[in-house]
Amino acid sequence: MIRQLEKQYGLESPVVREPGKRSPTTGERRLLEKTGKESERVRLQNALDEALPENWKAPELIKHLRTNGIDASVSYYSTGNVRGITYKLIDSDMRFSGTQLGANYTFPNGLAKSKGMTYEPERDDEALASANLIEVFQGFSLLEDELMEEESDTQPESLQSATQSISQQQRDYAAIISPIAVDKFNYESNQGRVEKTSSDTLTVKGRNYCLSWQTEERVFSLLATDGRGELLRMREDSSGVSQLEWADKITYSDVERWNQINQQLQDLERQRQLEAERQKILEDNQIEY
Repeated sequence: MIRQLEKQYGLESPVVREPGKRSPTTGERRLLEKTGKESERVRLQNALDEALPENWKAPELIKHLRTNGIDASVSYYSTGNVRGITYKLIDSDMRFSGTQLGANYTFPNGLAKSKGMTYEPERDDEALASANLIEVFQGFSLLEDELMEEESDTQPESLQSATQSISQQQRDYAAIISPIAVDKFNYESNQGRVEKTSSDTLTVKGRNYCLSWQTEERVFSLLATDGRGELLRMREDSSGVSQLEWADKITYSDVERWNQINQQLQDLERQRQLEAERQKILEDNQIEY
């Protein structure tokens, strides 16, 4: 959605997009134009497109990827619920979540839809565990946050010092709020409530918060309107990975409010789906004349 807005407001040139696959970022396209080399994320996407088989069971599919140069790991919460999947090329140190690559690569829903993969917890979890393919995480931090910490050695020194100064509590709060804030930005944009507040900035303003996307710097920010200023900031790097750069003064009340916003967004999406289904039924049953 952010990319569509950039195109709508003339902030970047059009890009051909594939459904279920995240498009190259501006930084990745510039890297290709300048050096002729694809980013690690794009390399991984292309490798997965070639290696992913169709209609396989989850454990066999992941083992197959490993034999084809791709390390894939399913992650679980300590409660036993699926958390997601990460991938990396065997010859690379950079690991990406399925979400960072696109909906087609997420586990289990994306792979089930795009490749017909089957996953049954009672059947597959033991096999995944015995093959040492499961990573168990405590708490609720976003997978991207762990990836950011793993890759901190490759970040500029100024960014490392900034991220290291963020308290764990603020990281956890930001991990909950940030994906909801992006969804809210996209929803409000779909409703035509986005403003171009400068030559490279798109903004959505609310009573309690202000959301902004800076296209040149590739920065997404959440600001409070009660005087606290910027609560969190994420920066997209040349590989298309959004990393938490700043989080401060976020309170538990903010978390509760954003959870309520998330529930509203989910309710609106369900209403949209029901309306689409109702419209399809009407069209299918339309009497010809």
